[in-house]
Amino acid sequence: MDTKNENKDTSELNLITAYAQMVFFTLQNSGTEITPKSIKSEIKMFYDKFGNKEVKRLANIIMKEKREKK
Repeated sequence: MDTKNENKDTSELNLITAYAQMVFFTLQNSGTEITPKSIKSEIKMFYDKFGNKEVKRLANIIMKEKREKK
């Protein structure tokens, strides 16, 4: 039972991390001021437009490109 809860927690943490990566990447590259309101707005937009699975995929692509540029 604990393993199931740990897997769920890890999955939720990965999802939160993916949203954070997408939001900060977008706000930094758009020149938008990073405020709680802009963060909330971006998260809502990503969720409405792409959904959780696609956000994870896009965040992985962005992070892979960042690693390759270094």
